[in-house]
Amino acid sequence: MGYLVRQQAQTNRIARADLQRGIFYRAALNHDVALSNNDATDFLVTLRNKPYEALKEQEIVKLEAYVFRHMNLYGSVQTSFDQGLLPREMLEIYKNIQAELDRYPALSTKFVEIYCGYDEIRAWEIFEPVRAKIETT
Repeated sequence: MGYLVRQQAQTNRIARADLQRGIFYRAALNHDVALSNNDATDFLVTLRNKPYEALKEQEIVKLEAYVFRHMNLYGSVQTSFDQGLLPREMLEIYKNIQAELDRYPALSTKFVEIYCGYDEIRAWEIFEPVRAKIETT
């Protein structure tokens, strides 16, 4: 019996570690795109320097895809945390989303718009900083 308990505990630790690596890998992919693709880097510069209202239609479509990609990552983090598969420290790392939104005004505008359109995610702890910013503006 003790052997099975130890085996299950080890299996659980491995699963949690694999999940954490997977989340870090997905986040790294976002950065790799900017580092390896000049068009992506130019797009991020545009998001940093232009207000949302000044974007072209093609840039808005890219922005929406970028926001949904980020929201999927944050959703994975929140869901995994809620299921006890991620430690609080990892959730706290990703709760720092507001810092990224502050660096990219156009991203912030679209992120908040999409966030406000999904009632299901508005209560997620990972989005507390976004909620706080919205409530103070």
